[in-house]
Amino acid sequence: MARPITMRRSLVISFVLVVCALSLVLLGATFFTTRSEAELQAARLIERKLREIQRSGQQHFQPVESILTFASAWRTKANCSTDADLQAIFDTLVTASPQIAAVRIEPFDVFQAEDFEDDAVRWTKPYMLAGAFGLGMSAYTPVALPSGTSALVAVDVPLDVISRFTMAYDVTPRTRVITMYRQRGAAIDGKGGVYSVVGLPREERFEDPAQRQQALLRLVRDIDLPYVTDALAAYRARRATPSTEPLAFRSGGERWWAGFREYALDKDIHMADAVFVPEQDLLGETARFRLFILGATAIALLLAIMVAIALARRAGRPIEALVSETDRIRRGDFSPGTPIDTPIDEVRRLAEAHEEMRLGLEQLTRMEYAMGVARNVQQKTFPTRMPLLPGYALFGSSLPAEDTGGDTYDVIGVRQAAEKGHDELTEGDADVAVLLLADATGHGIGPALSVSQVRAMLRMAVRLETDLTGVVREINEQLRADLPSGRFITAWFGILDPSRHTLTTFSAGQGPILIYRAATDSFDRSVADAPPLGLMDIRVDAPAPTVLEPGDLYIVLSDGFHEAASPERELYGEERVEALVRARAGDSPEELLAALHAAVDAFTQGAPPDDDRTGVIIKRVARA
Repeated sequence: MARPITMRRSLVISFVLVVCALSLVLLGATFFTTRSEAELQAARLIERKLREIQRSGQQHFQPVESILTFASAWRTKANCSTDADLQAIFDTLVTASPQIAAVRIEPFDVFQAEDFEDDAVRWTKPYMLAGAFGLGMSAYTPVALPSGTSALVAVDVPLDVISRFTMAYDVTPRTRVITMYRQRGAAIDGKGGVYSVVGLPREERFEDPAQRQQALLRLVRDIDLPYVTDALAAYRARRATPSTEPLAFRSGGERWWAGFREYALDKDIHMADAVFVPEQDLLGETARFRLFILGATAIALLLAIMVAIALARRAGRPIEALVSETDRIRRGDFSPGTPIDTPIDEVRRLAEAHEEMRLGLEQLTRMEYAMGVARNVQQKTFPTRMPLLPGYALFGSSLPAEDTGGDTYDVIGVRQAAEKGHDELTEGDADVAVLLLADATGHGIGPALSVSQVRAMLRMAVRLETDLTGVVREINEQLRADLPSGRFITAWFGILDPSRHTLTTFSAGQGPILIYRAATDSFDRSVADAPPLGLMDIRVDAPAPTVLEPGDLYIVLSDGFHEAASPERELYGEERVEALVRARAGDSPEELLAALHAAVDAFTQGAPPDDDRTGVIIKRVARA
């Protein structure tokens, strides 16, 4: 047999070279080359285009501001004597300046004087000019007319050249340029809510003059440009930390780069230029490099598959054999299987542990079967029907903490005969009932056998018509002989006589026992008459009977109820038992015992019981 090696060492040696090579190719080529190159190209392209747009804007708007700045000087230099002479000079300027649609002299009430304190030239927001000029803006400056009055010189500037410029840009197939404006004080909402379009991007639909005219001056968010609205959302998120770097964002399922540059014509009118470039357009030759990366990855994966196949031949067969053995055991077949021989140390140790597990499961299954038999035997010792006694309702139940419990109870109906020795045990109409609740220390098979012994001896004594004191004495003596040292059983015995409405009881360490008095809505408590059974000699005195009135309840519970603990380790306690009994005193014994079980389950928040919960309840329901 070859020298055993660990599975971990075998896997590491086989895969380390493949994993290292694949990691170097993917990390080095993809992250350090492709993404960095795309970002660098985006920064260069966007910066260059923004400078071109800015230069174009300066060439378009600055001559207009120069004309207005020197409007008053022209009146003096041209020796204008009338307002019409000044207007004629302005008309000449229109002819000489292609970026000017018209120059007008208007009353001063268009703006207030203070509007020109910060800006010598004021601009209106874009609007549709009269005539065939289309979209434009107007610039104003105050001037003293030859007539001696103050007025405004207004220059109308067409803006159609901006769209011609933004739509003509075609450095890459899908690069887009757009020019927008917003008024001062309008906050950016992240979706172009305050930006209106004055220079449209290159889109096929905007080749149609009618659609182009319809889109101008509309808000960005209203003309279906998702890459613009997505970029503005990312731009707004970055405004808290201004940066000159290109902005990366995602739109339409792919990565884009964008650059923004905003400038003010005056204090109220702000223009914004933006460039958008899909990253895929920037990659260019890098796309072929990506194919190389894919090819290298495919080769690495092929090598990994080949190594995996080789490992499967060494490690897969014994593992499959173990799986087959596990399935066989799961089906209940615990017979020895075929030995598994493998050179891999971990698999060999796993096979050894598997065999030990098989032996343990075989023993556990036998024990579980025995526990199931014991549970069925114990459950069959509990009464299936309560005897019928006139004027009384009886009920008992037991919930073991394990498969078998250390508690038991019994309700024995007795039909009395005239001659001694002929009494009959019955589950139907009965003259008297003999009752038992016993609780052995611990829970499981041992205590279950002990309490079942008490029940059997009680039934034998009832058949022999032994009196209560004799029953207790004989059972105690037998338990002292049978129980191991330190073991004992608390027990409560009762004889219910419905004709006299008396309940004669004896408690050997069992308590507390509650007696609910319906007439006074109060409780009596019955204490133990003697120590638990099996510890010492018990001197049994004839107990005084308890008289039950209509509505009275006699309640015997094992300590699994009172000592049930909440998650905070608080005990349920006798006070909660009394409160529930008082609140539901009108219920039948069966309903009341079910309510007690439910209340304890809620108090412990459904935790499995730590101890058996057994109870017997007697209720006088009517006058006889």
